[in-house]
Amino acid sequence: MKKDKSYELYQLVQSLTPSEKKFIRRQLSKYELEQTKELLLFDLFNHHKEPEDKELKIAYQLKKYSPEYLSADKNKLYEAVLEGLSDLNAAYSNEISANDGLQKAIVLYEKKLFEQCIKQIQKVKKQAYIFELWGLYISLLHLEQRCHRVLFQFDLAELLMQEEIEIFGKQQLLNQYASIHYKSISFRVKIGKARSGEQVSDFEKLIEQLTKLEKSNDFYPQFNRLESFCNYYFVKDELQSEMSVNSELISLMQNNPWYIEDNPLNYIAVRTRLLGIQRRLSPELFWESLPAFRLLPKQLSKQKQTAEVNVFIFSHTFELDQLLLEKNWNRAFQLIEPVEKGIEKYREQIDANWLVSAVFRFAYASTFSANYERALDYILKLLNDFPATLRPDLNKVGLLLQILLHYELGNYRLLPSLIANAKYHLKKNDQLYGCENLLLAFFGKVARNKNEKSNLIQQYADLLTKLQKLRQDSFEKKIFEIFDFEYWAEHKISLL
Repeated sequence: MKKDKSYELYQLVQSLTPSEKKFIRRQLSKYELEQTKELLLFDLFNHHKEPEDKELKIAYQLKKYSPEYLSADKNKLYEAVLEGLSDLNAAYSNEISANDGLQKAIVLYEKKLFEQCIKQIQKVKKQAYIFELWGLYISLLHLEQRCHRVLFQFDLAELLMQEEIEIFGKQQLLNQYASIHYKSISFRVKIGKARSGEQVSDFEKLIEQLTKLEKSNDFYPQFNRLESFCNYYFVKDELQSEMSVNSELISLMQNNPWYIEDNPLNYIAVRTRLLGIQRRLSPELFWESLPAFRLLPKQLSKQKQTAEVNVFIFSHTFELDQLLLEKNWNRAFQLIEPVEKGIEKYREQIDANWLVSAVFRFAYASTFSANYERALDYILKLLNDFPATLRPDLNKVGLLLQILLHYELGNYRLLPSLIANAKYHLKKNDQLYGCENLLLAFFGKVARNKNEKSNLIQQYADLLTKLQKLRQDSFEKKIFEIFDFEYWAEHKISLL
């Protein structure tokens, strides 16, 4: 996809929330003929697929607009959408509001209304100080100095230099904390891809630098410090410490409600991170925290719908995963219906990657709760409705589960062709390893000897022994993290 103005406009329109789209459409519809053309373009770019110029020209011709200036129209719409977003968010974003205040002060300066300009600057400086917008604060100081010089108030202009030194020091300290935070993110990503002792050692040195920085009571230095420690303890896999600093970070945000007001999704992200840590460290604490986590979107003043979607996705992912981990199959199966209702409600905002994972989890829960027909429906959906390249790992296990479920349903005649098909696709995609070969061979045998109970017990026992051995292999254990074939074999033996 070419990254021209069409692509940028498409990205911008697709990033809008429903309320933002409604506001901008209302703005565009206020105008006459020329702006109506922008509204037409907006609606075309609001579709799920980026429109080609050919489609745009046809739409223009149907409305009797000339496509001659289509490129200029796209540029104009792009600017109109940005302007609309700025207008809308000025009322909700402290940073945008403060920057807008600076622009008003500049207008007053240009009009030579210097005393009014100083009054406006004083008002905006209070905002900039509260919200730690030091770069903006320095710009305000420079403008204020210019006003005092014009008014021959040189003593006041000189006093502002001392204020600038203080603010500049705050900005420098923040830059130091932010620099370490960004480096900690880089370490987290690099070590996540390929862990090495040297990288971990370098990360430890970075954290040592962090502990030597001058302490600050300002919000953002504390925020960057805690985020750096979150990344460090994540890499070190020190769950207790990671939970502690994430809890401290949440307290910092809650003590500075203006940050949550301006960055609600960041707050949701940290709360999500903490819930995930609690699930790993203390299932009891996870179950205790889950109801409050689901109420978070109601506490926000903006971006509620996006927050609602994120909370829905992560809360139900964690809950379903925990139930599967606890082998609480019936509760996991009962959870499927409310999750499916949520998927239908938020379908347009749900990522396909998460959706295919959810479908697999539904199949998992249905299989072990003995709802084999439902499980098979989910597996067929996974195999037929999603490209294999989206989640190759789930697609691979899906091919094996399709065979397992037909076996559970007694559809023995289908097994030979399903086994052959699975073997072909797994081999073609270089996914045919020890566990896959073992399971395919097992289902081939038990399909032929389905009525010989004594022989079947032995075959399950042999399968279980071989699966337990494979699970110890670092190259084979990944498949057991996706679906517990070992537990399935144990369960089958217990039923015989």
